[in-house]
Amino acid sequence: MKPNVRVHAAVLSTVVALVAVLLVSAQPGATTMPPVALQLHSLLDRMHADPDATLKQVADWGFQEVEDSVFRKLSPVEFKALLEKHGLTSSIQHYWPQDFDHKMDQIIDECRTLGVKYVMTPVLPQEVPLTRDQIPGIARKFNAWGARLKEAGFKFAYHTHGQEFIADDQGVLFEAIVEQTDPELVGFELDIYWALWGGGDPVDIMKRHGDRVYALHLKDMRKGVAVGNPLGEPPAGDAVVVLGTGQMDLPAILAEAERHKVPHLIIEDESPDAFRQIPLSLKFLRDFYARK
Repeated sequence: MKPNVRVHAAVLSTVVALVAVLLVSAQPGATTMPPVALQLHSLLDRMHADPDATLKQVADWGFQEVEDSVFRKLSPVEFKALLEKHGLTSSIQHYWPQDFDHKMDQIIDECRTLGVKYVMTPVLPQEVPLTRDQIPGIARKFNAWGARLKEAGFKFAYHTHGQEFIADDQGVLFEAIVEQTDPELVGFELDIYWALWGGGDPVDIMKRHGDRVYALHLKDMRKGVAVGNPLGEPPAGDAVVVLGTGQMDLPAILAEAERHKVPHLIIEDESPDAFRQIPLSLKFLRDFYARK
């Protein structure tokens, strides 16, 4: 039989490429970029106008996972079908605090349909501003919600914003929330942008509580934006810039997340220019891990 030169060349090329990948991954310090999801709230208007086209674009950018927000208008079955159509999965779902109080069975049914692992709330169940005397009640709710969700096979977490980093004469309020919640029942989604704005240090937070951080919301803050005043006016949307171009110490943050094996990195872009910025932020992460 006459040898097929083209076939042999193709096989050889594939083997060489595979060996190269294995050699690179075997090098000391080589790091594979963990899965990076997109928080769909970043494209809220587009999701409402045309979810099919929007999810296609998300997949075309190179995302394989998304995080769903509380503003979804599709039913869980419709949303799941569109995710599968575009080769996407969703590991995290957000709900309002009142949903956990009054619709827990519905939450569990929806999350089973979607196949998510983590169920979170993006706001605290109390009036703002946060005060220390509110924390025991918040902790009781979080522990109760976390216990119910754990029974159903999920993990519960709270998405941090700035107000948890208010400090009084007894310390930072976020620390009281951590101390009064059960680590087996309550985790955290650390939004590095809002933590910094509120006066928190994302690296220090992970050093102390990294085992309870289930996900990072990654966004960068324009240089020069004032931080450390959680009771002040939040920065405008255009303060969110492409990852790596602002004042966040992203190399240190990502290194600390890697040390604690934070399972999910999530790009969230709340700027008016999110559609342009999102793929550039994803490129920053790819380049960052390629250099490690």
